Amino acid sequence: MAKMRTYEIGESRLSRSVMEGMEMGEGGVLRVKEGLTERAVSRLFLPALVSEQAGKRWGRIHLEYEPAADAVCTVWAYAADKKEMGEALMGVRALTEGKTFLEQAGRRCGSNCRDMLLYDLQGKYLWILIEIVGMGGGILHDIRIEGTGDRFLDTFPEIYREEGGFFHRYLTVFSTLYEDLQREIDSVHRWLDPDKAPMHLLYRYADWLGLMLDGEFPEEAHLRKLVRHGYALCRIKGTKKALETLTELILDRKAVIVERGLLHVRLEEEEKAVYNRLYGSCDQDVTVLVRYQGEERERAGLLFLFRQFKPARCRLHLVFYGDQSRMDSYCYMDRNARIYRAPETVIDGGAAML
Repeated sequence: MAKMRTYEIGESRLSRSVMEGMEMGEGGVLRVKEGLTERAVSRLFLPALVSEQAGKRWGRIHLEYEPAADAVCTVWAYAADKKEMGEALMGVRALTEGKTFLEQAGRRCGSNCRDMLLYDLQGKYLWILIEIVGMGGGILHDIRIEGTGDRFLDTFPEIYREEGGFFHRYLTVFSTLYEDLQREIDSVHRWLDPDKAPMHLLYRYADWLGLMLDGEFPEEAHLRKLVRHGYALCRIKGTKKALETLTELILDRKAVIVERGLLHVRLEEEEKAVYNRLYGSCDQDVTVLVRYQGEERERAGLLFLFRQFKPARCRLHLVFYGDQSRMDSYCYMDRNARIYRAPETVIDGGAAML
């Protein structure tokens, strides 16, 4: 079967569209402006789609719509062989005049539907108007128009090829399923891209790399970075660099790693007690210091990952620290030390006098 031509309505075409009550976000996602009244109308008028030949019979329009409560999304379409018949609609009052024109010359394709047939529309040029009535807040994306009526109809004898007839529309059910499945097959390579793969596949890829991950940690953005750098991390497993890289990937912070076995200095007993309390008492103790005020869930999740990459027999300690003014704590003059300032107190507020 010949490959069906599909017109993807991307950012470039949307930028040339006429909009009312809508705004375009990242990735060509259209958002209905919030704060509109209950019967507010938002419209999108797309520039003409041009086919290769005159008298073109169009296929179907597909769109993904996530409406706000009680909102209705209606699609209008019009096709003609002369471009001038539709170009007038792109004037200053395009949205108002275009709606009236399409109601008279075009047709209403459907309301709150993902797929709408365009079989009865013929012409080299196709104009689409999308109208949303109701409170703001809906999202519109993944708009595409198929340029062929139905790929299955031509496989039957000519006596069955009644364009727009019952048999044709019945075949559309299977043709639509076939085309959607074919699109998934054609884009299967994207599933191997950590930036675009579905979340459930990221956990599978992490498992392939030997990473054990919790279902709630890390967040999606950090999970994608972790899978993307998973191979490089496995190559440096058991090193100080691996712990530093993990911290940057998950927390977007740099870590300071203190190895107790390298602190070979002569200490008084009192000083030694402080060192042992902060950094451990054994040569296998390693302390990872991160200047970050995180939640316990983040600390536990990061420690869970650290244990998969730490050196053998290493006793690992993870410390989140903030600004400090108390000596003999995780207070460093060139990092987080600050001058002590007494907190403000009030009578009967539970304050203590020291």
